[in-house]
Amino acid sequence: MRVLYHNIVRSSLKLLLALSLIAPHSAWAEKTIAISYFDNTSGDVRFNPLSKGIADMLITDLSKIPEVNIVEREKLEKLLQEIELGSSKYFDQKTAQKLGKGLGAEAILTGAFLVLDEQLRIDARLVDVASGNILTAESVSGSKDDFFALHAKLVQLLVKELKMDYKAGAGAKAKNVTLDAVVDYSTAIDYYDKGLSADASAILASTVKNNPGFTFAKNRLEAIKQWLVDIEAERERLIQEETKKLLSNLDTENAQVGQQINQIWTSMMTAQAYSKIIAINKQLAQKSLSDDFRIYGEASPITFGEMRYFYDAFSFYMLKDYNNTLLAGEAFIKRYPISMYFAGVKANMDQSIAELEAREKGKAVINERLQYAEFETYVNKFDWMNSRWRLDYMSREMYENYKAIFIKRIFNFGDKLLIAYINAGGEEADELLEFKGVAMHFLDEDLMRKISEKAIAIYSETSMEEKGYQIEESIDRDLAEIQKTNATVEEARSSMKSAQPEELLRMVKHFRNLSKGLDWQLLLDISTKFIKLPFDEKNANYLRTAWEMQVVALAHLRRLDDAKKQLEAYKVVKELNDPDPKKHTKSYRDLRSTLSEAKKSIASADQNVLPLAIYRSRAEIYRYSHQFVDEAYTRRAMLDKLELDEDQGSQQLFMLLTAYSNLGYFDKARAVAKELKTKYPTGSYTDSVDSMLKYMPQ
Repeated sequence: MRVLYHNIVRSSLKLLLALSLIAPHSAWAEKTIAISYFDNTSGDVRFNPLSKGIADMLITDLSKIPEVNIVEREKLEKLLQEIELGSSKYFDQKTAQKLGKGLGAEAILTGAFLVLDEQLRIDARLVDVASGNILTAESVSGSKDDFFALHAKLVQLLVKELKMDYKAGAGAKAKNVTLDAVVDYSTAIDYYDKGLSADASAILASTVKNNPGFTFAKNRLEAIKQWLVDIEAERERLIQEETKKLLSNLDTENAQVGQQINQIWTSMMTAQAYSKIIAINKQLAQKSLSDDFRIYGEASPITFGEMRYFYDAFSFYMLKDYNNTLLAGEAFIKRYPISMYFAGVKANMDQSIAELEAREKGKAVINERLQYAEFETYVNKFDWMNSRWRLDYMSREMYENYKAIFIKRIFNFGDKLLIAYINAGGEEADELLEFKGVAMHFLDEDLMRKISEKAIAIYSETSMEEKGYQIEESIDRDLAEIQKTNATVEEARSSMKSAQPEELLRMVKHFRNLSKGLDWQLLLDISTKFIKLPFDEKNANYLRTAWEMQVVALAHLRRLDDAKKQLEAYKVVKELNDPDPKKHTKSYRDLRSTLSEAKKSIASADQNVLPLAIYRSRAEIYRYSHQFVDEAYTRRAMLDKLELDEDQGSQQLFMLLTAYSNLGYFDKARAVAKELKTKYPTGSYTDSVDSMLKYMPQ
């Protein structure tokens, strides 16, 4: 489906740019345009690769326009590796401007996409790099089944805004390409960027096989295949040159040739240079030495062939090349069934078979495992955030984001699956619908009623039937409380029209109850007007409450600088300071502490905790299922996309190192080890890393 989007946008923008170039008023001739990655706002990490795939396909096609300079994606990728974006979004205006300047572009196209159930939303805008001004911005939304119509509409809006003539492009050739296929294609691009080229090729080969009309995937597959051939040829050439030097003085006619060969093997084994051993054995096989040649002298039964085949089998195993371990091991056992090395070779073959079987079994069940692992992670996290101190400063925007995820990933998980999950005794089954506490905080009556209905529907079919009624009763009480809160707030709004002193005093007295309505602007207005009233000594304590009310309201409105100013103003309020300075000082310090905690709570509440939890869950399932390529990719994505603290960062780097080692990608493992020791030189993993490096094959 994403391919269709790109075909539409590609055709449209191609025509848009071409027309602008020949139009008398055009300012785009010979200008450079960059296309950034698109933001995934779906709350589902599975769609993250589309961020890169969208840009890649747009760049590929727009680069064919000779009159316009389109920045290559590789330059964007390199720039992103060099600069620190943190958690910035590509769709952010300042981020787009920063990227555009770094790429030497006059304008940059940014975008964001949202896939939620059957709905699709696309946002796009063109940013002038020099000024940061948005040249045009449009948005479309609707059913994802109407993908062509939605994107055609979006492009039409963009073209209209730029006063360009436009004729809709076809894009029908990619009509049978699924959204999953585009995600796979995009994932392959990301694998390639992360150095997993062979794995990227495997994904693309499968994608092309299942989607023969996917031209982008076909072209990308051929390009990666050729790159791998060239790289392997160069690698083979370098190894051949090096092994020739090692064997250059070897004289097969010399009586000491066996000792010379053994010395080469021994030195390579000591250096853990198993790839070189395999390469050397290939060249030794071409020498005029018989496999029956007794390499340690006539007194020893061990032959040249026996050792050569053994070293091949052993080296492949140490390199974790399990398929070749089996081939080499089979060749050894057939030729030397009574060798003293038989047991060792067979043990390595058994372990190779076990690992390959574990990978195949893991691959067969991985989707189901991921589904349930993510489901439990969401349940756990929604229950975790269901506490007052975590909710207190959560923004409405963050709540709507969490709500959408809750509805999609838990509420709409499927009643049969939910019932099966509860009956199976899922660890978090009792907290399945605890998001109701979050909904209660935001007075979301509609969602709470739906949760109540869902609870009765699913728990009545399980061994926890009483739980459904408990949730229903709890929500009924909460709904009554919401109605009471709403009535209190409405009364306060009505009273604010006259704002009589006695009414203001009454509302300040009911500050705690009013705050449940989350109308912080109303509370700010009440407190501000009360503070301005003539001082009345008998209401001194309520004046203190009004100041607290004002500072807290400003904090909830994210106006922290104003809150700090009002706090300092409160410190020198003469009427409250003179009668009892100690009491006032204590009150000021308490309010200062409240504001300090508010700042921390806001920072915590604004941090989306779900992506990290889901990434970690997926990585662990991949590891458990022996899908180490996917594990490595997921951990690398986690490190690149999220801001991790030292404990999390060092742990993920260490686990990434382990994943690469399990794959036999030792050069990549060493690179990660270097990254870990550079970032966290005194971290808890330093000794473990050193130990792994010491015994890691070259």
